[in-house]
Amino acid sequence: MNKIGMQYLNKVLKEESEEKEFICSSSLENKKIRETLKEFQQGYIERNPEKIDSFFDKVFINKDEIFILGTGTGELALGVNEVKDLIKDDWQYWGDVDIDYKNANISIHGDVAWISTKGSVKHSFEDTKERYDSYVSFIKNKVKDNELTSKQKITYINWVLALTYHQRSQ
Repeated sequence: MNKIGMQYLNKVLKEESEEKEFICSSSLENKKIRETLKEFQQGYIERNPEKIDSFFDKVFINKDEIFILGTGTGELALGVNEVKDLIKDDWQYWGDVDIDYKNANISIHGDVAWISTKGSVKHSFEDTKERYDSYVSFIKNKVKDNELTSKQKITYINWVLALTYHQRSQ
């Protein structure tokens, strides 16, 4: 093999070695991230508001800059206390969360990780007179809200009607 061929081979071997080193270190990080997702899942299985502080410490970074943008209207939690309150509300009122942490796709670059995985929430709405009365009250309040546009009011009404229709007995 000539000198240029050896230099190229050495370069390729060095790059493969660096890549393997990255893969090895990232697999340890992947394991840590998967464990954190598992802890998150476990917290939503147990749903114990008395353990919110230990749950938070295991799963989140305890900094004032933390925030969660939830799935419902008005679910924007800014800061540690609001995030904890949102989680406690989830545990009390939301459905069963199932996160596929075992098959999560995790990409790491430096101190940033991107995670995508499948997840679902199973929730059964109460089929009671009180629940329906609360829907009617919600609709009345939205209709009276002068800060909402007509389109926003119709959107809220459709949302409540969809929830009501979805929960009805078959």
